[in-house]
Amino acid sequence: MPPARFHCRIAWLAALGWLLSSSLSLAGQGAEIVGPLPNTRPMNSADHNPSARALIETWLALYDWPASKRFDQERYEILNYGVSWGNIGRAVLVLRLLPLEGDALSLARKRCPGRTTPIDIQIYFIWSTYVNHWVAIDGRGDPGFRSCPQPTMFWTRKELAELLNPPPLPVPPKVRESDVATPKPGSPDRTALLNTVRPIYEKLFGKPIAFRVEIMRVAAGYAFIAVHPEQPNGAPIEKQVWDAAIGACILTPSSVEQEYWLKKVDGIWTIALRNQFCADDSIAGDGDIIGAPPELVGQTHWDPRLEYPVQAIATGVAEPY
Repeated sequence: MPPARFHCRIAWLAALGWLLSSSLSLAGQGAEIVGPLPNTRPMNSADHNPSARALIETWLALYDWPASKRFDQERYEILNYGVSWGNIGRAVLVLRLLPLEGDALSLARKRCPGRTTPIDIQIYFIWSTYVNHWVAIDGRGDPGFRSCPQPTMFWTRKELAELLNPPPLPVPPKVRESDVATPKPGSPDRTALLNTVRPIYEKLFGKPIAFRVEIMRVAAGYAFIAVHPEQPNGAPIEKQVWDAAIGACILTPSSVEQEYWLKKVDGIWTIALRNQFCADDSIAGDGDIIGAPPELVGQTHWDPRLEYPVQAIATGVAEPY
């Protein structure tokens, strides 16, 4: 099973407006302008109640900037930021890049001619007890590595509020390890579970699709499965069919294995969470998102989360670590 989660991925993908927080600054109440910063390498903030400027420096400290990087050539309009302390410290910062003179759009167009939107960035921080300072662990929006970055999905107002003050995840039913079963071939549950995921592969590769079942564990109306799609004769999906449907992928027709968390709703098995098709990250440790019992994956409890899984809840697809 995967180790305790520490979401140190940086999936820089960016606009906010409103947060629910015990410590919160709102755009529209006189936006704060920060900068320019001094031209020295920024440091992570160790202040338990950091200012927006301190969080900007913490964010900048994340990157291995080249020696030529100047930190005194931009200003930052603070669209929103909040700090919240619960089981851990959390902070959210939403900023807009400004030039030393002029407006945000002029800077955006200087970097990317024809651009019609300013450069906005959202950043999520946690207080790390390992190093005793704030750490930027996730965000949306390009920090400046690309002149014309691809359009990306920003966290919504609701998602940003949930990052800052996470609501509780569903409480799993209490089960014993002896309650967990693997349905036998031909049994109603096994047939129904495989038929639930089969249309995904039929749409990709055409009919008929069979499965080699690597994992199938069921209890209390929840299931965790891992399947390898293949042809009915046990042969891998034909390469030309695979290439046309999938394209570039680190997995192959012979090695592909996809994991699913499923839940019975009104007596019908439904997909609650899956990993990305070409991902090689296990989602065995993500059953807490849907309230599944940890015993399905051989655990007695779910590890606490450092980041509320807003994307997985919204899309049903787990983010890679």
